[in-house]
Amino acid sequence: MVHQSKIINQKSKMNKGFTLIELMVAVAIFSVLAVSLGATLRSGLSVWKKGEDATALNQEARIVLSQIARELRHMTAFPGGALQGAGDKIEFYTLKTDKEIVYLTYKPAYVDVDEGKSMDWRLQRIEKRFRHGLEHKKLKTEETVTSFPTEIHFEYAYAPAMEDDSVRWEPQWKDKESYPAAVRVTFSLHKQEDSETPMIFVKTCVIPTGLLVAYKG
Repeated sequence: MVHQSKIINQKSKMNKGFTLIELMVAVAIFSVLAVSLGATLRSGLSVWKKGEDATALNQEARIVLSQIARELRHMTAFPGGALQGAGDKIEFYTLKTDKEIVYLTYKPAYVDVDEGKSMDWRLQRIEKRFRHGLEHKKLKTEETVTSFPTEIHFEYAYAPAMEDDSVRWEPQWKDKESYPAAVRVTFSLHKQEDSETPMIFVKTCVIPTGLLVAYKG
């Protein structure tokens, strides 16, 4: 009988379940693990998002800078003016095809980026086409070529002041009779959610028909 009573008591204890303290300890441990797992997950998602943004910025900068370099490389003379170059804007004639000359403008523009809800700076490309040597207004196109907040700066190569000096870079092209030997483009793209930390890209675009002329301040 005593042995049977002990067995009954043991079964009774086993069927009792967890005490309140044991449940509280289990909940506390689970909460700590859940918070830790959540923080790790958020950190991983943040790193992944930054990597995706950096990839998108690099790809966009590469495409736009390659296009500007290609169009500058094909720069050509045309009656009515040569290259117009300032620090934040550049205008020039270039060969779009073997038989077509277009007049291009690259400049920053403050545009609608969210269906009227917000405005921001983007790089704008304006193309003017010609027929029979005359500008055709109906063939003018404007396009925004960047999808991220953008800053751009142009510098133009001049002959060095001394023989042993390097090329002189200035933010304005003043010679109206010739083209610069090179244009240096500094391109800053900002992440949408972090406009204070831009990614900066620099490309030197060589112009085969350009000249290194003396700078006249």
